[in-house]
Formats: sequence, structure tokens, C-alpha cells
Amino acid sequence: YAEDSCRLGRTFGDKDQAVTLLLDQFAPSDSFVISLAGKPLTPFGVSTISGSAGFGPTPKMAKVERIIRGTNADGQPAILLGQIDILNREKEEADVSPPASQVSVIDTFVVAQPRRSITLKIGKMKGALAALRTCTDDLVKLWGLDPSQQGHLAKKPEPIGEPSDWLKSRDYPTKSLRAGAQAVINFRLMVDVTGKPTSCKIQVATQSPEFSALTCNLILQRAKFRPALASTGEPVSSYYVNSVRWIIDG
Repeated sequence: YAEDSCRLGRTFGDKDQAVTLLLDQFAPSDSFVISLAGKPLTPFGVSTISGSAGFGPTPKMAKVERIIRGTNADGQPAILLGQIDILNREKEEADVSPPASQVSVIDTFVVAQPRRSITLKIGKMKGALAALRTCTDDLVKLWGLDPSQQGHLAKKPEPIGEPSDWLKSRDYPTKSLRAGAQAVINFRLMVDVTGKPTSCKIQVATQSPEFSALTCNLILQRAKFRPALASTGEPVSSYYVNSVRWIIDG
């Protein structure tokens, strides 16, 4: 439990071969923001090489366009895979809750790039996922919303236009660009019954604080939504979570 997020984690192996798997959620979801840390991850994450990752056994892995490499708070090699669905589905498919029968057979997590891979034996996930859902429901309560209502919306807040247009390459802070600084930021917007974002909260960010305030300020200026609709059809207040990657190409 954190102030604005929930984390499920486990360490596999020991000593120099230990690998820690972290599954983060910032709202109730069937997807996770996934990162791993440990010495065996040193060869992973070359920015020009994509890869695949996901839970198994399933018919296909999720494609990871860019595996971001860095270090964790303990100085260990770490990689960020981004958001991956429990069944490795594409974002459009992941809007539908996964069948319990498919989730119940999951017992591994795999990360792969050309010529290298790691498989973690995570075991059955039923109890862990139930605990994680309790945590995310508690987050929704802290935001002043009803988890039951939010879990049965007829429609979630819908961005008007493309969220990728909220931030432009020209917005990149000059000082950070010159220094080669990059950041990954998860944020939450509260969206009122008219579709207006009323507040922005940075849920988690890499250690680049200059990007956090800028991200929220620009998104609050530029983001517009169609409001969420309750199961009965009337507009209701809700939330919207997403992430931003401030990345220097090349």
C-alpha cells in the first residue's frame, strides 16, 4: 500500500542471482506496470532493441517496444517494461475482464530479447491478485469515489482527441534535454461530471522531479474529456490514469 498506488512484489533466487519482480497498479485494472531488478538483468534493456514479456502459459507474449534500463534505489540493474495485461492482451482487448479460468493457470513470468531471456516461476496468482484488488479499491475510496459504481461504469472518461497531443517534443525542458535526463511518470486526473479535469496527481515517477510539475501543468491545460457515465446513464465524476515517457530519441 502506498499513498496513491499498490504494489505486489517478490524476489526469486538469492545472492548474485536474485531477481525482484514488481507489479504496480495505480487504479483497479487487469494490467500492471512491471519492473524487475537484479544483477541477471544487466544484459537487458539496450534502447534500440525491443523485446517481449508476459505471463504464461499463454498463446503469446506482449511486445515491448522499448525496455528501459536503469538502476533501482539499491543501485542494482533494473528494467522497466511498462504496462502489461494479465493475459498479455492488447490495450483494446484488455477492457474486458479476463476469464477466471485463464487467469487461474498462470504460473510464470517471462522477459525476452534476442539471445537472452529470463523465466520466473511465480506460482498461482489468485490470492495475490485478490489482495491487490482490495488495495486498489481502497485507493478509489480515498479519492472520494464509490469503487462499486466506478467498477460498473457504462463508460469511463474518454479523452477528446489523442492523449499523445497533450505533450509535445517542444515541451522538453531545455536543461534536462542538454543533460540527457529522461523520466517515466504515472499520473492521475480527477474528471468531473462535465468532463473537465479538476486535479492532477503524480502517482509515481523516476527520480527526475523537474518533469513532474511540468507534466501536470501541461495536461491540466490541454486535456479534455467526455465525462464518465454511470450504469444508469447519467454523467458522474471519475478518474483517468495514464503514463508519460519523457524520452530522448537517438
